[in-house]
Amino acid sequence: MNHKRENIVSALRRAAEEKYYYAKAVRQIEQQTHADRMPLLVHTMGKVGSSSTRRSLRASDAISGFSIYGTYFLSEEGLRFFRQLEEKGRGRWVDFPRAEKILLTEGRALADKIAKAAQEKSRFKVVSLVRDPVATNISAFFQKYGWWPRWLYKKCKKGEAGCVDELVKCFMRDYPHSVPLEWWDMELKTVFGVDVLATPFPKDRGYEIYRSTNADVLIMKLEKLRDCFGEAFREFMGVENLELIDTNVASRKWYSAAYSEFRRVIDLPQSYLDTMYGSQVYKNFYSLSELDGFRQKWSQTKEKIE
Repeated sequence: MNHKRENIVSALRRAAEEKYYYAKAVRQIEQQTHADRMPLLVHTMGKVGSSSTRRSLRASDAISGFSIYGTYFLSEEGLRFFRQLEEKGRGRWVDFPRAEKILLTEGRALADKIAKAAQEKSRFKVVSLVRDPVATNISAFFQKYGWWPRWLYKKCKKGEAGCVDELVKCFMRDYPHSVPLEWWDMELKTVFGVDVLATPFPKDRGYEIYRSTNADVLIMKLEKLRDCFGEAFREFMGVENLELIDTNVASRKWYSAAYSEFRRVIDLPQSYLDTMYGSQVYKNFYSLSELDGFRQKWSQTKEKIE
């Protein structure tokens, strides 16, 4: 009986806290909208250059008329998936870091705002980025070290022998590898009506602007971001001299040594590489020579490209 009562109390506390975070997010969004600061969404999957993009935009006086949000999931399916990932990695809601709670509830509030705006025929500005899908997964796996088994986190934090071998096993066994393949339809197509396969992506230029009934969406390729960043935003928003500011670099993290070693020793199955680089969405974003270069990078059967 005591256990059942504890579960009820825990559920009530969780509901109250979620309601609090949601109400706070809605209030902030509404305040910024009333101040004529419309949302500019940097809407991406994780580890594709979104942090650098947000920081660069926030540092520019020319973007002062917008409130810049970093979002990862806004669709019903995406928000549910994100929540399930957090629960798998963190456990109970009470164990979620405050930043993750805010991110989840802010995503829900923005999703509701977008749905309402679509009914009112309002438009959104959206920025997204694409990156080598295998590199995306590996970088996200390290960024989300809070999802690692606790014993493995402690082992790697101490720099103990065998850490990287265990990380490789954990990555292959537990990481949601399909996210880069499913995200585009789940998020851009469902929420903003943008089908990235409907328009050929200019692979050499490195960016394209897509327009739907409720959004203007700029997609940039991370591997060409430094070359195309200023030109892309000049065309997308009429902003001149926008500079890219690097941030969130793995080499500055506590796990940098393990990350470098992981990248060096990982030997991904050819079937895995076929799935990632054979997908239509990444064939649309990257040339065959680019995809072949990525494949060599992650395969031990060919010379490593550092």
